[in-house]
Amino acid sequence: MEALHDSELARTAVARRLVIAGYPADRPIGTLWRHAERLKKVTPRRLFYSVDTCPGHSGSPVLLDRGRGFAVIGVHTSGVLDAEGRPYGCGRDTVLAPPGLLNAGVRVTPAMVEAIRRPEAPRSGPWRMVELPREAV
Repeated sequence: MEALHDSELARTAVARRLVIAGYPADRPIGTLWRHAERLKKVTPRRLFYSVDTCPGHSGSPVLLDRGRGFAVIGVHTSGVLDAEGRPYGCGRDTVLAPPGLLNAGVRVTPAMVEAIRRPEAPRSGPWRMVELPREAV
């Protein structure tokens, strides 16, 4: 898992492809699928890309081959839906998304990497983890 600087992500958008690997709902159960495409836009917390995804891909890693193996640089969270709420390109009866519509994921940040490496460390701010009360059994 790596938190990449904006400049490295800009170079990635030009020279490399992102890969999303997961278990999409439109494929046989339990089969791993992947697709590679370009990074199109970056914000401080999000990555936007033209990689094909379908329901079931949420939570899949957004991977980048940096020449020494793949690094997780994000987590896929949302695909593009048509006017009727159906995902584009998933299944034989659907069409591909119109140009300009992008899928998205959460960008790995230094704070995220630190939280994963040291889950016991105290946190503050909007991303602070909270303990949920146990429900009576």
